[in-house]
Amino acid sequence: RQEDLGKGPLDVRQTLLRSAAQRLLIWDFLNISGRELTNPYLAKLLLARNKLFDRGDSGAVIIVATPYDIEPGAAAATLRDFLRDMGPSIGATLARIENRAGALAH
Repeated sequence: RQEDLGKGPLDVRQTLLRSAAQRLLIWDFLNISGRELTNPYLAKLLLARNKLFDRGDSGAVIIVATPYDIEPGAAAATLRDFLRDMGPSIGATLARIENRAGALAH
């Protein structure tokens, strides 16, 4: 699924989980060196490239979830708003962690 989270389109993997008690809408994506993607093979390739060029091998999976009733449309809007609001903070935290990991590697 492609979403606009305020800084252009982003591909997210969408999963719908359902049990007798609850339904969850889940979005997830990967962040490798500031690049957001959903393809695990490309992520592995980027990690290998970074390691080869001594840039470290840090990466993160961002997973957000919210309950929904019958249709996940309103839940998707909730996740979209959350990621738009929290995206800058998440990005800054990931950058800080990557910088710290890079400093420890050298």
